[in-house]
Amino acid sequence: MVTLLTSASATEIEERCASRHPHSVWDFFARRDCIKAETRKEREELERRAKEERARPCIADDLSRMEGLATKAEAAVNAAMQLNEAQAALASILGRQGQIVPSKDDIKERVVVNAIHTKCDSPFHFLINVRADQQGKVRWLQIWAENAPTGYRSGLHPRYSVDFEAQRIEEQLRAIRAQEELKSQVAKAALEIRQLYT
Repeated sequence: MVTLLTSASATEIEERCASRHPHSVWDFFARRDCIKAETRKEREELERRAKEERARPCIADDLSRMEGLATKAEAAVNAAMQLNEAQAALASILGRQGQIVPSKDDIKERVVVNAIHTKCDSPFHFLINVRADQQGKVRWLQIWAENAPTGYRSGLHPRYSVDFEAQRIEEQLRAIRAQEELKSQVAKAALEIRQLYT
């Protein structure tokens, strides 16, 4: 489907600005500045949308490469890694080192920030974050689609994201269940042996 790009008419912009700045002597200049600003914003938005439309065929062709790199990035990082190891693993796949920065919500934790950019004339990219705890142990990997074109899901992509903390907890629970099962089997075997000799 091809989108038809339309803009607000000069009359619509004037009406919007007139409603914000009623007819008075002082509002005349504010209304004039509003019209200029709204016209400029409208023109910039039309140019942005036209650029996005021109880039769509290119992005459609490049998407499989980007998704393939996202899959490789997700597979390259594992729960046993320290943050600097995760950074190196991503760099070997993406060809970019990425930065380690403090987390926005906990300054004691660090995050590797990297990206997969499209080869097209577009700001569309995948943002990759690998977060570690205070000891540097990897907690999770998340990949987001940023500035996604119309028809492609923006935001977090769970299929490329991994919660290593949840995996570690699940492994611990499996180990505990296995130990309990083993204890149960040993107790059952001991009871059977006692019953044989009594």
